[in-house]
Amino acid sequence: MTTNQLPLQLTAALINRVPVTAGGPYIELSAWSLFRKGGFADGDVLDDLLCDHIEDSEIEAASAAADAAREDGVDDEDLGFRHNLLVTLVEGFLLPAMPPVKTEHYCTCHNPIRVAEDEEGRAAELEHYMVRIPEAVIVLIARTMLAMRARRPVTLAELEQHLAPAVA
Repeated sequence: MTTNQLPLQLTAALINRVPVTAGGPYIELSAWSLFRKGGFADGDVLDDLLCDHIEDSEIEAASAAADAAREDGVDDEDLGFRHNLLVTLVEGFLLPAMPPVKTEHYCTCHNPIRVAEDEEGRAAELEHYMVRIPEAVIVLIARTMLAMRARRPVTLAELEQHLAPAVA
């Protein structure tokens, strides 16, 4: 198993904002899930954490805006708030911790991010990689994405830019 630390560019933005402890609760994201339609608990790996820390009304409002934009054909990159958050975490934490691999986004009720079809033969090489992300960091990222009114997955650099003024 391979794990990583918080990406350097986000660390400065998190100092004094999140009590990150090595032994604290965390969510584990495994590359194994990138190779399966039902991966990341069928796309729902973050649901319990979000229910515990963020009001459903906030998430529903973000998701309703996303659904409307998608139905109007305005934004086909929006996967819905929960899946946008999951893709943000996978792209920001898991993918940098493993050898490069092409991924694709899916607007589905299942796993929203999977390896590209031409990469499926690399499962044995890659599926043992994993990262553990402290729950407090995920909650901060989720709240930041809600504040940004993010209607797509965001990069850690975008999160850092949004958080930086509050830290300075």
